[in-house]
Amino acid sequence: MVAAVRYAWDKEFSEIDAELARFETGLTRFRAIIDVHWEIVRRPEDIAIHEVRIGSRSDPTLAQAVQPIMADIASDYAHYVGTQIRQAGLEPNEALRGLTITWALALPMLAFYRAANPNERMEHSLLTSLKEMQESFIRQQFGSAR
Repeated sequence: MVAAVRYAWDKEFSEIDAELARFETGLTRFRAIIDVHWEIVRRPEDIAIHEVRIGSRSDPTLAQAVQPIMADIASDYAHYVGTQIRQAGLEPNEALRGLTITWALALPMLAFYRAANPNERMEHSLLTSLKEMQESFIRQQFGSAR
């Protein structure tokens, strides 16, 4: 199970990096990260990772086995997003960390949820809210000029 999660994460992480590389480094890339993350979490590899995470809640043996890889995934992603934030000229403060955590938790759950109940308006509302928060944090740090 751990090897499968590692494989899925490595593949997913390289796809995130490749997708974001299509955008100019800086604010343009940072603004694209939510949409790229949304595209990635709908892929089978990411759904499999979350199914293992959810399954580990009720299986202590599985939880013990996958907890280190899940912690690595969270750390890898936080470091990667922190790099994108800094390359955008932003300070990775608590508000931006909170936004990152919000989209990192909300988007996979939306992808998981939509398998049973596709709801385009819900998707649109969540993505719009996340992007508006992102823009608000950009304005707070840069002012309205960017």
